[in-house]
Amino acid sequence: MERKHAPHKRRLSEWTNPWLSAIAVALLLIGLPMVLWLMTYHSDIAVTIFVITWLSMTMIVLLMVKNSLTDPRYFVDRKVIDGTKQEIQAHRLVARKEMLRNEIETLQRGEKAPVLDVWRLDATLCKRHPYFAATKSLLIIPAQRELHLRVQIGEIGQSDDKKSLGDTLFKDIIAYFGIIARDPYLHMLRSFFDKIVLQIDSLREDERRIDTPFPILSLLIEASLVISVNSSVGTYKKRLFEIADIRFDEGKEIEPHRSIDLPSVEGL
Repeated sequence: MERKHAPHKRRLSEWTNPWLSAIAVALLLIGLPMVLWLMTYHSDIAVTIFVITWLSMTMIVLLMVKNSLTDPRYFVDRKVIDGTKQEIQAHRLVARKEMLRNEIETLQRGEKAPVLDVWRLDATLCKRHPYFAATKSLLIIPAQRELHLRVQIGEIGQSDDKKSLGDTLFKDIIAYFGIIARDPYLHMLRSFFDKIVLQIDSLREDERRIDTPFPILSLLIEASLVISVNSSVGTYKKRLFEIADIRFDEGKEIEPHRSIDLPSVEGL
């Protein structure tokens, strides 16, 4: 049986709308003290006239409210929404497993393969660090046993403090490595690479006034040492230079360790 995904559920009657019920109860409670007060005068006529008038006014108010509501006989069925969320989550899990299975099969054949699209497609994973959303290429080269990452940080202004730029980049790299060192999806692919090559690009306009990427930092590090980077927060930059081969010239274009191709033309 096909599951229903529409969350709107029809009411038995327009008058069963909880807003109408709440207003009706409120008006009746407001009128009750007046009735009790009139009863102290021992005048049945006065009580009857007030009750008829108050009930008439209550019905008029309820009719006005009912007519102002949109589709008053429909309400949101939370069970349908919760069930749909569960189905979406289950589908995502199946898609992730299928994606990883295809990546592993390609790598086992010794072919170069883009990997870990889940880092960018899953919003929860992508929000862990700005580099995940800024990743333009992420692939494993089984023949070289290397994981290649290419990240694009955007344009560097002419007035930017170059020393501050370097400090920011290295702090971001430390935080980024600390996250991916514990990532379970990367751990599944760990047997296919021994080194990590990280290239960070900036943007500049070419002669056609099109933003094109160019490398400003390139880093080559043993994959087994990545986890040790996160344990040295106080001396992050010194530690990184000790265990990695880094090419950085204060925001100027450098010669990267590897030629990491982009999957498509960037900056258009």
